[in-house]
Amino acid sequence: MKNHSVALSIICLAIGITAGSWFISDALSPKAIHTTTGETAQKQLLTQSELAEYLGLTAEEVKKLGPQLESGDDLESELPFIKVGSTVYFPKKAVDKWQRETQSLIIEIESIKQ
Repeated sequence: MKNHSVALSIICLAIGITAGSWFISDALSPKAIHTTTGETAQKQLLTQSELAEYLGLTAEEVKKLGPQLESGDDLESELPFIKVGSTVYFPKKAVDKWQRETQSLIIEIESIKQ
């Protein structure tokens, strides 16, 4: 009887270690990083192609709205952006705010026309 309880204890321990390892590895995977609210964290900086997909525009349309070289080394853009080295990123929250403001402006202009 004692041999059976030792074997059963070892099996339960092995199952517990396996389940714990699985939970830990699942929690550490990149797609399951959680914020303090428990929601899955989303990418906050978007590349030009990711932004085009996010806004439902073509890459060419985003390129026209994105940073353009003006006088000297100054970049001008309709869209909010961050330049890290030579790479340009678009902060998702700032783009969302720009989109809301642009939509509000369009609605105002349309109401003035009528």
